Amino acid sequence: MDNTVKIDLGQFVSALYGGTLGNMNGIVGRIELAATPPVWLDDVQVYPNVARMTTLVKVRTGNATGKDGSGMLHVGGEEVAATWNASGGQAVVDVDMSSAKLWDEFTPNLSELTVKLGDDERVVRFGMRDFAAKGTQFTMNGRPVFLRGTLECSIWSLTGYPPTDVAACQRIYRIMKSYGLNHIRFHSWCPPEAAFSAADIEGIMVQAEGPMANVNAGSDPARDVFIEAEFQRIVDTYGNHPSFCTITTTSIAK
Repeated sequence: MDNTVKIDLGQFVSALYGGTLGNMNGIVGRIELAATPPVWLDDVQVYPNVARMTTLVKVRTGNATGKDGSGMLHVGGEEVAATWNASGGQAVVDVDMSSAKLWDEFTPNLSELTVKLGDDERVVRFGMRDFAAKGTQFTMNGRPVFLRGTLECSIWSLTGYPPTDVAACQRIYRIMKSYGLNHIRFHSWCPPEAAFSAADIEGIMVQAEGPMANVNAGSDPARDVFIEAEFQRIVDTYGNHPSFCTITTTSIAK
C-alpha cells in the first residue's frame, strides 16, 4: 500500500501528525465485497422533521442492467412506484413517525425503517431529533443545549488505530458521561462507523472534521477539491446517525 502523503493537509492534521501516531492511512476494521441484485438500493438518506413527526427518505437506486425499469419501493409502511434509467434512479418518500420517541442526550431513542426494492432490503437506524442553531445558541428539539465536550486527536497509543467495535466506543463515552460531558470533537479526522453507532446509543453528540488543519483555505485548488469531496463522503456515509450533529475543518480563511 502506498501511504505517501500526496496533498499538503497541514502539519497538525491528527491522522498525519507525527506528534500523535503519524500517518494513520490504511484499512482498519471490517472490509468486504457484497453481491447485490442487478437493480439495488445504492443509498438511503433519512431527514427527520420533528415539528411534523415525519421523516423524508431519499433513496438512490443503482442499475447494472443497462435498461430502464420500474418497481415498487417499500419504505416503512409506505409503498411507492419507483423508476430508473440505465444508470439508476431516485425516489423520495415521506413517512409518518408520529409514534416515534425523540432522540437527545438524556433519552437517546432510536428508530428504524426497512427499505425494500425487489430482492434488496436495507434497515436504516436513525433518531428523530432536530439539532439546530437559534441566535447564538444550539438547540436540540427546540430546547437550548450546551455542548460540554472533549477533544480527540486520534491518539491510540496501544493499538495505533481507533477502536472499530461499538462496545469499546461505548466504554469511552460512558467515561465521558461520568464527568458530565455530552459532546466529542474529532480534531481534523472522522472516526469509524462504530464511534457514531455507540454515540447514538449513549446520547453523545459528535463533531467530525475533514482531514485538514492550520492551512489557508483557497490556496491549494487540488486540496480544496479533495476536502469538499471528502466532506460529502463523510455526510453520505454517516449522516443518518443522530449523534452526528456538526462537521467542520480546521483551516484558516484567506
